Amino acid sequence: MSIISEKAIILRKYSLYDFDEILLLFGSTYGLFKATSKRSRKNNSTFFGKTGIFTEGIFVLNFNGYDNLSRIKEISILNRFQITDKGVQNFYILSFFSELILKSIFEKNSFSLKIFSLFERILSFKKLNSFEKKSIALYVIYWIMKMEGILPSFNKCLICGRKIENDIVLKDDLIPICTKCGDGKKIEKNFFNHFSLPPEKFLTVDIKEKDLNYLLNILILKFENFANKKLNSKELLFS
Repeated sequence: MSIISEKAIILRKYSLYDFDEILLLFGSTYGLFKATSKRSRKNNSTFFGKTGIFTEGIFVLNFNGYDNLSRIKEISILNRFQITDKGVQNFYILSFFSELILKSIFEKNSFSLKIFSLFERILSFKKLNSFEKKSIALYVIYWIMKMEGILPSFNKCLICGRKIENDIVLKDDLIPICTKCGDGKKIEKNFFNHFSLPPEKFLTVDIKEKDLNYLLNILILKFENFANKKLNSKELLFS
């Protein structure tokens, strides 16, 4: 067991005994791991008020690996999520993002820092409206699926093999085909270039809500099929 200092965000927490908690942390270096916070539900504890969901901080802890509980020694708060300030739509998108992380493979691979940085940026967003929530959800699931290698290339038709010049026909299985090879929902090819923008800029991209809903739904379906797990928080995106 080694003492580490890790920048992390609390994704989940569970009560333990009378006053303790188990925190599921997503760290910038170590990815996903669990740690105990002693007496954090007791109002005279140094941890009291520091273990809220989506709280970001520097956690000093005895790290005990991924299969065992680590133990928190100190917490220095960097960003505390308050639903009264940020709004319920921000809470919904963070809930969706955290479930994507929990049902992906980021705890032990090289993508942890990239995904953590994205989560950190979205955590700092000002109050979002319902449309913006779905737009950011699309951005987030696109990048997680891209990093996991489960997105096809949108440059080439997977039927004829020709380069797609303009519109892409996307079926429910997310297979891109050109307009000569099939009919269906058409998405402008250049739209996918917008995913290279930072998330703040992606919010300004012009897209019809019906197209946004369609893309979000088929990416969610593709992710669920790949992970063989349902995303329970997807219902929050369309509420």
